[in-house]
Amino acid sequence: MIATNQFALNHMNPTNLKITYLLAQLRTLFQFRGMANFCRLIGVVSGRRISRPTSVLKYSLVIIYVLGSLGCQRSEHSRSSSQSFREGKVIGGSMAPHFLGENIIVMCTGCGSEVVADWEHSKTSESLICPFCGSAKNSTGGWRDSERVTIELDSQSMSRWDVVAFQVPGAQEAGIKRVVGLPGETIEIRDGNLWHEGDLIRKTIDEQKRTRILIHDSNKTNPEKALWQPVDSKGVRLDRAGHRFEATRFVLDRSEDGQRAQSASSEMQWFEFCNQRNYARKTDPNSAGDQKIRAWPIEDNYGYNQSLSRKLNVVDEIFVSLKFSTSGIRRVGWKYGLGDLTHLFEIDVQGRELTVTALEDSNQKRIGQYTLAENMLGDSEAEVEFSTIDKLAVVLVGGIQVTQFELETSASASLESEPVSVFQVGAAVEAGTSEDRPVDSSLSRVRIWRDIYYLPAQENCESQVLNGDPNGFLLLGDNQPVSIDSRHWPEAPVSSEHLIGKVLKRRR
Repeated sequence: MIATNQFALNHMNPTNLKITYLLAQLRTLFQFRGMANFCRLIGVVSGRRISRPTSVLKYSLVIIYVLGSLGCQRSEHSRSSSQSFREGKVIGGSMAPHFLGENIIVMCTGCGSEVVADWEHSKTSESLICPFCGSAKNSTGGWRDSERVTIELDSQSMSRWDVVAFQVPGAQEAGIKRVVGLPGETIEIRDGNLWHEGDLIRKTIDEQKRTRILIHDSNKTNPEKALWQPVDSKGVRLDRAGHRFEATRFVLDRSEDGQRAQSASSEMQWFEFCNQRNYARKTDPNSAGDQKIRAWPIEDNYGYNQSLSRKLNVVDEIFVSLKFSTSGIRRVGWKYGLGDLTHLFEIDVQGRELTVTALEDSNQKRIGQYTLAENMLGDSEAEVEFSTIDKLAVVLVGGIQVTQFELETSASASLESEPVSVFQVGAAVEAGTSEDRPVDSSLSRVRIWRDIYYLPAQENCESQVLNGDPNGFLLLGDNQPVSIDSRHWPEAPVSSEHLIGKVLKRRR
């Protein structure tokens, strides 16, 4: 049985956790709520109704004595000098990969990536499978201690997508989960997303960056696996092409020999992202007997859960970062599609213009054309960020949002169907020789993340409703397959009185 992820707060016992919470409330009441609320708080602690100042003084002295006796049991590992913060460490894996408990870490010899997996269930494995390139060749694994984090005790409000610590009844540790439902809200889990009153709950770009899960980095690839295949404008594989992907570099054709020079300087040179099933499986679609490189749909696999076997789900919500050189490049573009409908995004670097087109069968429909400000594209390198998370297409250039619109797909892929391409990237460059321009490609780096795919507690259920409470928060873990959270508890909401504070990455 996989236990819920927990948070050890200064090694305090349950009484100390309550005292810590009480201290934060006392501070808040004195600063913002006045003596009337303070009287009510004293009454709750003492079990009596308090209204007169003399009674308040008497019971306050008792509480101060108790705090003096118990509050000094502070962990020797705590380095915080402020009462507003406490330090602790994560126990368990339900918040992976964003907050890690004890884990095993190895270096993949195939692509050089750091492979991290749950220690308890992966320590007996002879080798770990790299979630980025699929290689099982890695250096000797070693144990790594739980991640240290900080709790902000005096946070006045909890917002959706915050990671919070809360009291666990009868336990010495505090739980740690992410807020998905606010007081009074009823949340539905359906199609991998969260819904409230029939509306899809959407994250801002900053919130997406806090929850996304990395699945690919072109700077870390296995040379033995061709994850980026050259294709033409229609997505057809090219056996012979001037452009290619070598190890970690996108190489574009800049030659000046006749027809190829004209093609290189005018047409887009496209690469198809061939996502692979980088996890343990009985049959390998990329075995020696299968020479065709297949582009599998992105799935909700967790590299952290190396020992867990379950049915996976197709994820069509991704976040992409594309970096490219602005010197010598004329246009850069990318295509996103799952099914028959594809969206084409193309940036005219010299004209500083973004064009978005919908492609379905032989039909084309222009969605919009947008002018880019001068500060969006740098003199040497630029970055484009593209998101389809929560069914909303968002484009940012140089960190500035250019456009967003509702994203629809005409069909969805399944694991049993023929694999489909989800993402392509391309560029058109100025013609030139290797002596005129550097050998390195104009496309310098591509990273792809996926969104969290939210799962009902029962595997075969299509949806699950989490009933809210006016004074409670709905909490879920990021590592959905192993997390014990509001989907499983008898009472889904966690009372606001049991929340301790926001969990932050440890300050360095």
